[in-house]
Amino acid sequence: MLADQFVKTVPMNEAHKILGFKEADKPTAEQIMERFDKYYESNKTKHGGSIYLQCKLYHAKETLMRKYDSKLNRSIHEIDDVEEKEEKKSAT
Repeated sequence: MLADQFVKTVPMNEAHKILGFKEADKPTAEQIMERFDKYYESNKTKHGGSIYLQCKLYHAKETLMRKYDSKLNRSIHEIDDVEEKEEKKSAT
């Protein structure tokens, strides 16, 4: 995909370390976002943190989300189909 060429990526092993996961871990999207939110908040400049660290956290989150968030690995049509099926199940 052309857009992927413009996305700054972090090596997978580094992304795991930045967000405090072991390399063997396969975190869920929720776990990734929990860690990201925690570390990003504590690294705000008003708390004495740095923009550099916030950028590293952001790019690590993006790298892990692309790998482990199944919704990001599906096309828009597939996601719509899954959500539609889930809505039908909950309606019955």
